[in-house]
Amino acid sequence: MSDVLLSAASVMYASSGAGFMASLARARPSLLNAAKLGLLVGAAIHALALLVRFIQLGLPPVTNGFEGLSLLSLLIAVIFLVLQRRYPVQVLGAFVAPLVFLHLTASLLFTGDTNQIPAALKSAYFYVHITLAFLGDAFLAVAAAASVSYLLQERKLRLKKVDTLSGQLPNLNLADHIAHRCLAVGFLFMSLGIASGVVYAKHAWHAYWSWDPKQNWSALTWLVYALMLHFRFMVGWRGRRLAWLTVGAFALVVTGAVVMGVFNWGRHTGDYDAMPASTSSSEAP
Repeated sequence: MSDVLLSAASVMYASSGAGFMASLARARPSLLNAAKLGLLVGAAIHALALLVRFIQLGLPPVTNGFEGLSLLSLLIAVIFLVLQRRYPVQVLGAFVAPLVFLHLTASLLFTGDTNQIPAALKSAYFYVHITLAFLGDAFLAVAAAASVSYLLQERKLRLKKVDTLSGQLPNLNLADHIAHRCLAVGFLFMSLGIASGVVYAKHAWHAYWSWDPKQNWSALTWLVYALMLHFRFMVGWRGRRLAWLTVGAFALVVTGAVVMGVFNWGRHTGDYDAMPASTSSSEAP
Protein backbone atom coordinates (compact mmCIF):
# COMPACT_ATOMS: atom_id res chain seq x y z
CA MET A 1 0.00 0.00 0.00
CA SER A 2 2.70 2.50 0.98
CA ASP A 3 4.74 1.69 -2.15
CA VAL A 4 1.71 2.37 -4.37
CA LEU A 5 1.13 5.71 -2.65
CA LEU A 6 4.81 6.63 -2.96
CA SER A 7 4.74 5.83 -6.68
CA ALA A 8 1.64 8.02 -7.06
CA ALA A 9 3.40 10.84 -5.20
CA SER A 10 6.40 10.47 -7.50
CA VAL A 11 4.16 10.85 -10.55
CA MET A 12 2.59 13.98 -9.05
CA TYR A 13 6.01 15.45 -8.33
CA ALA A 14 7.15 14.77 -11.90
CA SER A 15 4.00 16.38 -13.30
CA SER A 16 4.41 19.34 -10.98
CA GLY A 17 8.02 19.85 -12.05
CA ALA A 18 7.01 19.76 -15.71
CA GLY A 19 4.25 22.28 -15.00
CA PHE A 20 6.61 24.66 -13.18
CA MET A 21 9.14 24.53 -16.01
CA ALA A 22 6.43 25.08 -18.61
CA SER A 23 5.19 28.10 -16.65
CA LEU A 24 8.68 29.56 -16.76
CA ALA A 25 8.77 29.24 -20.53
CA ARG A 26 5.24 30.49 -21.26
CA ALA A 27 4.41 32.67 -18.24
CA ARG A 28 0.87 31.32 -17.90
CA PRO A 29 -0.72 31.62 -14.44
CA SER A 30 -2.87 28.56 -15.12
CA LEU A 31 0.23 26.40 -15.58
CA LEU A 32 1.77 27.76 -12.40
CA ASN A 33 -1.39 27.14 -10.38
CA ALA A 34 -1.68 23.60 -11.73
CA ALA A 35 1.98 22.93 -10.86
CA LYS A 36 1.50 24.22 -7.30
CA LEU A 37 -1.59 22.07 -6.89
CA GLY A 38 0.30 19.04 -8.21
CA LEU A 39 3.09 19.57 -5.70
CA LEU A 40 0.59 19.99 -2.86
CA VAL A 41 -1.31 16.84 -3.84
CA GLY A 42 1.94 14.93 -4.23
CA ALA A 43 3.08 16.01 -0.76
CA ALA A 44 -0.28 14.99 0.74
CA ILE A 45 -0.10 11.53 -0.87
CA HIS A 46 3.52 11.23 0.19
CA ALA A 47 2.67 12.10 3.80
CA LEU A 48 -0.13 9.53 3.76
CA ALA A 49 2.29 6.89 2.45
CA LEU A 50 4.72 7.57 5.28
CA LEU A 51 1.86 7.42 7.78
CA VAL A 52 0.83 3.99 6.42
CA ARG A 53 4.43 2.83 6.64
CA PHE A 54 4.65 4.13 10.20
CA ILE A 55 1.56 2.11 11.16
CA GLN A 56 3.00 -1.00 9.49
CA LEU A 57 6.38 -0.72 11.22
CA GLY A 58 5.31 0.73 14.52
CA LEU A 59 8.32 3.01 14.06
CA PRO A 60 9.04 6.16 12.00
CA PRO A 61 9.75 5.11 8.38
CA VAL A 62 13.44 6.02 8.29
CA THR A 63 14.94 2.59 8.89
CA ASN A 64 17.65 2.97 6.24
CA GLY A 65 19.32 5.67 4.21
CA PHE A 66 17.02 5.48 1.23
CA GLU A 67 13.87 5.52 3.33
CA GLY A 68 15.42 8.65 4.76
CA LEU A 69 15.60 10.11 1.25
CA SER A 70 11.84 9.72 1.00
CA LEU A 71 11.37 11.75 4.17
CA LEU A 72 13.87 14.31 2.91
CA SER A 73 11.98 14.78 -0.34
CA LEU A 74 8.73 15.36 1.57
CA LEU A 75 10.39 17.91 3.85
CA ILE A 76 11.78 19.82 0.86
CA ALA A 77 8.32 19.95 -0.71
CA VAL A 78 6.66 21.10 2.51
CA ILE A 79 9.25 23.81 3.21
CA PHE A 80 8.84 25.19 -0.31
CA LEU A 81 5.04 25.10 -0.10
CA VAL A 82 5.19 27.12 3.13
CA LEU A 83 7.81 29.49 1.73
CA GLN A 84 5.88 30.31 -1.44
CA ARG A 85 2.89 31.39 0.65
CA ARG A 86 5.02 34.07 2.29
CA TYR A 87 7.13 35.19 -0.67
CA PRO A 88 6.33 35.52 -4.40
CA VAL A 89 8.66 32.69 -5.35
CA GLN A 90 6.29 30.12 -6.82
CA VAL A 91 8.47 29.74 -9.91
CA LEU A 92 11.25 28.30 -7.75
CA GLY A 93 9.16 25.16 -7.97
CA ALA A 94 10.85 24.61 -11.33
CA PHE A 95 14.02 23.82 -9.36
CA VAL A 96 12.46 22.37 -6.21
CA ALA A 97 9.92 19.93 -7.70
CA PRO A 98 12.50 18.05 -9.84
CA LEU A 99 14.76 17.82 -6.80
CA VAL A 100 11.90 16.36 -4.76
CA PHE A 101 11.07 13.92 -7.55
CA LEU A 102 14.69 12.74 -7.87
CA HIS A 103 15.09 12.14 -4.13
CA LEU A 104 11.84 10.16 -3.91
CA THR A 105 12.63 8.18 -7.06
CA ALA A 106 16.07 7.28 -5.69
CA SER A 107 14.36 6.07 -2.53
CA LEU A 108 11.92 3.91 -4.51
CA LEU A 109 14.66 2.42 -6.71
CA PHE A 110 17.22 1.57 -4.05
CA THR A 111 15.34 0.90 -0.83
CA GLY A 112 15.70 -2.77 0.04
CA ASP A 113 13.87 -4.94 2.54
CA THR A 114 12.89 -2.87 5.56
CA ASN A 115 10.88 -5.50 7.40
CA GLN A 116 13.83 -6.37 9.64
CA ILE A 117 14.49 -3.35 11.80
CA PRO A 118 17.99 -3.21 13.35
CA ALA A 119 17.82 -3.01 17.13
CA ALA A 120 20.13 0.01 17.02
CA LEU A 121 17.37 2.00 15.33
CA LYS A 122 14.82 1.38 18.06
CA SER A 123 16.05 4.35 20.03
CA ALA A 124 14.76 7.85 20.67
CA TYR A 125 18.29 9.12 20.00
CA PHE A 126 18.04 7.93 16.42
CA TYR A 127 14.74 9.64 15.64
CA VAL A 128 15.81 12.94 17.13
CA HIS A 129 19.05 12.76 15.14
CA ILE A 130 17.46 11.83 11.83
CA THR A 131 14.70 14.46 12.09
CA LEU A 132 17.15 17.28 12.78
CA ALA A 133 19.58 16.11 10.10
CA PHE A 134 16.96 15.86 7.37
CA LEU A 135 15.38 19.19 8.31
CA GLY A 136 18.80 20.74 7.86
CA ASP A 137 19.29 19.06 4.48
CA ALA A 138 15.82 20.15 3.33
CA PHE A 139 16.42 23.83 4.13
CA LEU A 140 19.82 23.65 2.44
CA ALA A 141 18.15 22.17 -0.65
CA VAL A 142 15.77 25.13 -0.87
CA ALA A 143 18.72 27.48 -0.36
CA ALA A 144 20.44 25.81 -3.32
CA ALA A 145 17.30 26.19 -5.47
CA ALA A 146 17.10 29.90 -4.63
CA SER A 147 20.78 30.24 -5.49
CA VAL A 148 20.26 28.63 -8.90
CA SER A 149 17.50 31.15 -9.53
CA TYR A 150 19.84 33.96 -8.47
CA LEU A 151 22.57 32.79 -10.84
CA LEU A 152 20.18 32.58 -13.79
CA GLN A 153 18.70 36.02 -13.11
CA GLU A 154 22.10 37.59 -12.49
CA ARG A 155 23.48 36.21 -15.74
CA LYS A 156 20.56 37.55 -17.76
CA LEU A 157 20.90 40.97 -16.19
CA ARG A 158 24.65 40.98 -16.70
CA LEU A 159 24.22 40.09 -20.38
CA LYS A 160 21.26 42.49 -20.64
CA LYS A 161 18.94 39.73 -21.83
CA VAL A 162 15.36 40.48 -20.87
CA ASP A 163 12.97 37.65 -21.73
CA THR A 164 10.07 35.66 -20.30
CA LEU A 165 12.34 33.72 -17.96
CA SER A 166 13.96 36.81 -16.43
CA GLY A 167 10.53 38.30 -15.85
CA GLN A 168 9.36 35.20 -13.98
CA LEU A 169 12.34 34.65 -11.70
CA PRO A 170 12.55 36.39 -8.29
CA ASN A 171 14.61 39.57 -8.24
CA LEU A 172 18.19 39.29 -7.05
CA ASN A 173 17.59 40.73 -3.59
CA LEU A 174 14.71 38.36 -2.88
CA ALA A 175 16.56 35.30 -4.17
CA ASP A 176 19.61 36.22 -2.10
CA HIS A 177 17.45 36.85 0.99
CA ILE A 178 15.68 33.48 0.73
CA ALA A 179 18.92 31.61 0.06
CA HIS A 180 20.56 33.23 3.08
CA ARG A 181 17.63 32.59 5.44
CA CYS A 182 17.33 28.94 4.38
CA LEU A 183 21.10 28.57 4.61
CA ALA A 184 21.17 29.89 8.18
CA VAL A 185 18.21 27.76 9.34
CA GLY A 186 19.57 24.69 7.55
CA PHE A 187 22.97 25.15 9.17
CA LEU A 188 21.34 25.37 12.60
CA PHE A 189 19.46 22.10 12.09
CA MET A 190 22.57 20.48 10.61
CA SER A 191 24.56 21.45 13.70
CA LEU A 192 21.89 20.05 16.01
CA GLY A 193 21.70 16.92 13.88
CA ILE A 194 25.44 16.32 14.16
CA ALA A 195 25.38 16.96 17.91
CA SER A 196 22.51 14.51 18.41
CA GLY A 197 24.28 12.05 16.11
CA VAL A 198 27.32 12.10 18.37
CA VAL A 199 25.10 11.16 21.31
CA TYR A 200 23.41 8.45 19.25
CA ALA A 201 26.80 7.08 18.16
CA LYS A 202 27.72 6.57 21.80
CA HIS A 203 24.45 4.69 22.31
CA ALA A 204 24.78 2.52 19.18
CA TRP A 205 28.54 2.17 18.67
CA HIS A 206 29.90 2.74 22.19
CA ALA A 207 31.94 5.77 21.06
CA TYR A 208 31.02 9.38 20.45
CA TRP A 209 33.17 9.51 17.31
CA SER A 210 34.47 6.48 15.41
CA TRP A 211 35.76 8.20 12.23
CA ASP A 212 33.03 6.57 10.19
CA PRO A 213 33.17 7.90 6.59
CA LYS A 214 29.75 9.52 6.84
CA GLN A 215 30.63 11.10 10.19
CA ASN A 216 33.75 12.56 8.59
CA TRP A 217 31.81 13.73 5.53
CA SER A 218 29.20 15.39 7.73
CA ALA A 219 31.94 17.20 9.63
CA LEU A 220 33.50 18.39 6.37
CA THR A 221 30.12 19.56 5.06
CA TRP A 222 29.41 21.39 8.32
CA LEU A 223 32.79 23.14 8.11
CA VAL A 224 32.12 24.31 4.53
CA TYR A 225 28.75 25.80 5.49
CA ALA A 226 30.23 27.34 8.65
CA LEU A 227 32.91 29.08 6.56
CA MET A 228 30.30 30.32 4.08
CA LEU A 229 28.23 31.90 6.84
CA HIS A 230 31.35 33.33 8.47
CA PHE A 231 32.44 35.02 5.26
CA ARG A 232 28.95 36.39 4.67
CA PHE A 233 28.68 37.89 8.16
CA MET A 234 32.29 38.94 8.68
CA VAL A 235 33.54 39.71 5.17
CA GLY A 236 30.30 40.60 3.44
CA TRP A 237 30.28 37.86 0.83
CA ARG A 238 27.00 37.74 -1.08
CA GLY A 239 25.74 37.70 -4.64
CA ARG A 240 27.07 35.43 -7.36
CA ARG A 241 30.07 34.15 -5.38
CA LEU A 242 27.97 32.97 -2.45
CA ALA A 243 25.29 31.58 -4.76
CA TRP A 244 27.84 29.35 -6.49
CA LEU A 245 29.20 28.23 -3.13
CA THR A 246 25.68 27.42 -1.88
CA VAL A 247 25.01 25.23 -4.91
CA GLY A 248 28.41 23.57 -4.64
CA ALA A 249 28.05 22.95 -0.91
CA PHE A 250 24.70 21.25 -1.47
CA ALA A 251 26.53 18.79 -3.71
CA LEU A 252 28.35 17.71 -0.53
CA VAL A 253 24.97 17.12 1.14
CA VAL A 254 23.78 15.01 -1.80
CA THR A 255 27.01 13.01 -1.78
CA GLY A 256 26.60 12.24 1.91
CA ALA A 257 22.92 11.35 1.59
CA VAL A 258 22.94 9.42 -1.69
CA VAL A 259 26.37 8.33 -2.94
CA MET A 260 27.56 6.93 0.37
CA GLY A 261 24.27 5.07 0.68
CA VAL A 262 24.63 3.50 -2.79
CA PHE A 263 28.16 2.26 -2.12
CA ASN A 264 27.45 1.28 1.50
CA TRP A 265 30.40 3.19 2.90
CA GLY A 266 30.83 2.89 6.64
CA ARG A 267 28.26 2.09 9.26
CA HIS A 268 25.50 4.36 7.90
CA THR A 269 24.27 1.61 5.60
CA GLY A 270 20.98 0.49 7.14
CA ASP A 271 22.19 -2.24 9.48
CA TYR A 272 24.25 0.24 11.50
CA ASP A 273 26.76 -2.50 12.22
CA ALA A 274 26.09 -2.65 15.93
CA MET A 275 23.59 -3.32 18.65
CA PRO A 276 22.71 -0.52 21.02
CA ALA A 277 24.92 0.01 23.99
CA SER A 278 23.87 -1.35 27.32
CA THR A 279 21.38 0.84 29.10
CA SER A 280 23.18 0.33 32.38
CA SER A 281 24.22 3.47 34.16
CA SER A 282 27.90 2.75 33.53
CA GLU A 283 27.45 2.90 29.74
CA ALA A 284 24.70 5.46 29.40
CA PRO A 285 25.73 8.50 27.31
